[in-house]
This record gives sequence, structure tokens and C-alpha cells, in this order.
Amino acid sequence: MTRNGFIRATLMAVLLAVAAGCAGVEDTQEELATREELGTGEQEACSSACGAVMASIDGHAAYSNAGSQGTGYSCVGYCEFGLCYQCVELAQRYFYKRWGVGPKMWPVDYAAQMCDRAPAGSTVYRQGSGYQPMHGDLMVFNWNTWGHVAVVDSVSGGYANVVEQNASCSGRNQYALSQASCFIHANNNTSARVGYWASGAYEPSIVDCYNRNGGQAAAGLPFDSGGTAYVHTWGAGVTQDMTGGYLGPNMCMRRNGYSTAYMVRGGIRDAYMVNGGGEGWLGFPTGDEYSANGAPRQNFVGGYITWNGSGFQGYSY
Repeated sequence: MTRNGFIRATLMAVLLAVAAGCAGVEDTQEELATREELGTGEQEACSSACGAVMASIDGHAAYSNAGSQGTGYSCVGYCEFGLCYQCVELAQRYFYKRWGVGPKMWPVDYAAQMCDRAPAGSTVYRQGSGYQPMHGDLMVFNWNTWGHVAVVDSVSGGYANVVEQNASCSGRNQYALSQASCFIHANNNTSARVGYWASGAYEPSIVDCYNRNGGQAAAGLPFDSGGTAYVHTWGAGVTQDMTGGYLGPNMCMRRNGYSTAYMVRGGIRDAYMVNGGGEGWLGFPTGDEYSANGAPRQNFVGGYITWNGSGFQGYSY
């Protein structure tokens, strides 16, 4: 998508969410209709049938509101977790079923109130707190009186990829992190996050390395390669292991006394581990992988690894 196309898509998503009351438990169809009569923004109906699955996250579906998509109306009425298929309904259903955080219906009239009325078992992180959201968080917006809420799927380069109801007709969207009013985190969502120590301390160099090398699509998510899935010390520095992206297993590593972390991946990673990794004679990387004379190469404190014609080999300087 072009930059202008992305901007137009983002603006449309904002307008759709502004149009949507994203109603809570205490709203009525009459109240929502009044909102639309007052004029809250552009509307766009979706061609998919009422209740059709648009997208899903962790097995929990985002359903189409059909001809009522982008409005405060429901195409079917009330469901177990609120007015179907408003943005708030998905957020409440996901938090209750995925994380066990409830009640089923929060004491809110609309999405913009969720930051102030989050239930026990969750933590609210306001815009400006420095919090880095993670998969499974709620991203809440207060664009107008009613606001919008979506479920975070992944985060990369200052943007969140989300699953949502009553806004985009695909059930997926991308928003700048700076657009959120707050993020709501389920306290029992203990998955290791990119750039975090087990203590909760934040390591920005790891996040910079991760984003610079393609984010979740390329690097995947943290996993335990023997030293914990969190950021941890290893040799003369810190590291975090990732897998699940198209780069395969990889790690972002920062040596002590320096501010930049570098990624070690692929065949170079394999050769690095054979030679002792962060505790071996090569030491920590001094830069990312690059091409030298047509072959991949990466430099380390004690030497370098490159392709020798039949495999990757470590060499001293």
C-alpha cells in the first residue's frame, strides 16, 4: 500500500470508529439511533452477512455488523457480552474468554470509558506512560465521545496490528500507538514481551533491533532457547531469543557498555552457537549481518562469520 493509500485507509478507519457508538451494556437501540441522527461521522456498510466471521485472534472471532457496520446499531441485537457486534462486545468477550477477566459486560456505555472502568485483574497503561503493548492487550481510543476499542495482535515499528469489530470490514486494521488513549493489559497474560526482562524492566535496544530487522513478521516472538524467553544476561551483554518469523530462530544482542543491539540469525546464528555463542571466543556482534563480496558476513568482537563456499565458518581477525 502506498503512503497516501495508508493515510486514506487510516482516516477511513478513524471515521468509521467515530461513527460507531461501540456501545456498552447500558445503551439502547433508541439512544444509539439518536447518536446517529446527531451525526457522528461517515458510515460504511459491509457486504458480509450479519454475524459472518471477518477475522479472529486466539480463536475468538470478530463478527460482521453487516449493513450496520460503522454505526451504533446492531444487525441482530444483544449478545452474551453486549450489543452485537460493536467493538466493545468483542473486547469484553475476548478478555473474559481468553484471560478470564470480567465481568462479561463492563460498567461502560461506550468504548472511550473503558480506560477508567477496567475490571479487576487488568492494568491500565495511559498514553505517555512508556508502556509497550503486547499481543492480547486492548487498545482504547477516545477520538470522540464514544471512542473505539480493538484487540492488539502484534506490534511493530510504532504501530499495532489489531482485530476489531464495527470499524473495518476485514476485521483487521493498523493504528499508530500514539493514537491510543490507553492500553488495557490482562494481568495473567504473562507471555514474554519483546524488550522486557522478567522483572518488568524495559530494554529499548532490543526493541530497536527487533523493529529494525522486520518486527514480528520477520523475527517472530520471544521463546526460551535455554536462558528464558525474556531479556537476559549472557556472557558480556544481554540478549533475547525470537522465533516464528520468516527469518527463523534469531536473537537480538547488546554488549555491555554499548547502546545498540544487533541481530544474529540464520546460518550465521548456527555457526555462532557452535562456537560458543555469547560466551565463546567470537563474543558479541558489533553490527548486523551484511553482504561482503556477495556472501553474508557478520562481525563480532573477536572475529567474524561468513560463507566459505560450503558452509558458514568463524574466523579470527
